[in-house]
Amino acid sequence: MNWHEVLRPTLTDKKGLAMFTSTPKGFNHFYDLCNLELVDKDFKSFHFTSFDNPYLPKDELEAAKATLPPDRFAQEYEATFQKTEGLVYKEFKREKHLYNVLPVRNIEFEQPFRRYGGVDFGFRNPAAVLDVRFDGENVYVEDEWYKRERTDIQIAEYVALCGFEAVYPDPENAGAIEELRRKSVNVREVKKGKGSRESGINSIKEMLIRGTLKINSRCVNLISEFEIYSYKDEEGSRNESEAPIKANDHALDALRYLISSLLPLVMRKEYMRNLPPLYQQKKLNPAR
Repeated sequence: MNWHEVLRPTLTDKKGLAMFTSTPKGFNHFYDLCNLELVDKDFKSFHFTSFDNPYLPKDELEAAKATLPPDRFAQEYEATFQKTEGLVYKEFKREKHLYNVLPVRNIEFEQPFRRYGGVDFGFRNPAAVLDVRFDGENVYVEDEWYKRERTDIQIAEYVALCGFEAVYPDPENAGAIEELRRKSVNVREVKKGKGSRESGINSIKEMLIRGTLKINSRCVNLISEFEIYSYKDEEGSRNESEAPIKANDHALDALRYLISSLLPLVMRKEYMRNLPPLYQQKKLNPAR
């Protein structure tokens, strides 16, 4: 592109600056450009809406808001990146679910983090390994490894070096799972079969709604997939239970394998917390 071949070289000797301005249009190259600030300190994005423009009549903006579809108004007037139909994880919000620094745990009073891995194998498609911390209630995706053209052996070698307490891999790839076991990785069983994908997606949705799933802002591929992963656009009504498009889902699959196994633990803890104190004590100490 002209930025790399022409414009960027001309800024080198003077350490010059460049400014890119646009209105979002789906998740195109401008979306990728805005995401560079997550991984490159030389990039910074700024967001302004039509309401920030003092020269636009507010009553006209409110009229547009009342008459336009919400997704269209959000894109054109509020300058947010939108997929207008079929987005799987509409519950994901950067301001709610992203963090920069993992919370410090006081081990004396709080349950320490346990470290797990979610793994989606791939070669031509990216392989994804997620480094996840779990405190019994909240799930923090602390880091991601997202690589193309890695063999099952190379993936297993990387996972083994991570030192996860347990790993939840793609249950359909028996050969790759065997490579993990050869590296002495503690492989845990992942739910599979009819309805397992939809069930896993719903589990992630529940955690997003509760605010118990957090993503480190360095996980740019996982964040991008959350904001793009979608169902097929169809005219008329759509069956909500149909499977999403098999694309932009590698890190999400790795997360789904892990969450579908951990969420029952989260739900059980919340159930116990909502019981009356005396009954909690009886459940924790059944001999009494």
